[in-house]
Amino acid sequence: MRRAQIVTDEMREISAFNESALAINTARQKGSLLAAKRRIKNLMNTLIEAPSERTLGYFVEIQRRWGYLVDAFSFLESHWTRWATFDDRLELIRWKFQSYSSIERLITNVAAVASAVDCHRRTLLTNHRLHQLIHLILDQCETNVLLRKELLDLLDWRYQRVTSVSAYVSNLHRRRYATLEHRYGKHV
Repeated sequence: MRRAQIVTDEMREISAFNESALAINTARQKGSLLAAKRRIKNLMNTLIEAPSERTLGYFVEIQRRWGYLVDAFSFLESHWTRWATFDDRLELIRWKFQSYSSIERLITNVAAVASAVDCHRRTLLTNHRLHQLIHLILDQCETNVLLRKELLDLLDWRYQRVTSVSAYVSNLHRRRYATLEHRYGKHV
């Protein structure tokens, strides 16, 4: 009986999304971009009010279809503090930066190290793995500042009780700058 309820809820959700999509496309085809935007925002609000495992997928679809009308990812990020998991947030980063050539490998590494860190009690090894992950992000995202910021913010959110990622990164930058300053003088 429980399985039937889940399938029914999922089908109801998909049906409601498809009905909204049809109404949005109809408004757009009639030339009313304002009405289409309003309907998209109503759809996004509805999705946020009752989040499910498929919510992120719906927002990806909204961004793909109507990203020129609304920024669905920004809307989602500003409303998901209550329910989004680490994996949801990581998946959104994957979608936002899909044009970045090594995003798949980087996201896979972040997920693997995060999983390893989560499996252990807080120890020196845990901190060491987390610090290695931070170095990996800093090295691989050297030129992509937005991706680096998103990933570091995600780690800061995830591990705020373990360590301050932002403080660790600030200390790293200070040490690197001090080394460069020592090596090349004050005009670095």
